[in-house]
Amino acid sequence: MEASIFMTDEPKWVLVNIIKVFSRSGLLVVYEHRIRMFKFWMDDQVKIGMCLRDEFYIQSDRFLITEKQLAFDLACKLLQDATQVVVTISRSNYMVWRKLSPT
Repeated sequence: MEASIFMTDEPKWVLVNIIKVFSRSGLLVVYEHRIRMFKFWMDDQVKIGMCLRDEFYIQSDRFLITEKQLAFDLACKLLQDATQVVVTISRSNYMVWRKLSPT
């Protein structure tokens, strides 16, 4: 599954429509200021995590704002393995997150 997202001069309108389209497939797209990021220890490394809607996610990758297609390609690839994937958008980058599984 590949995603093709087209941004316009009205990113808020586009974002609302993206969320409607992708939420059925397990992919959410949100503005970065809507999440709470934190650092945690996992697999002998410091990882970056975030909380959204009382769910915890781990950062899979970060992309420059010009690398939008790469970010959504990774998100779609992760959807095949993860139950929930989130893409956050800021002025400078896209971040792809996958839901943390309880251990």
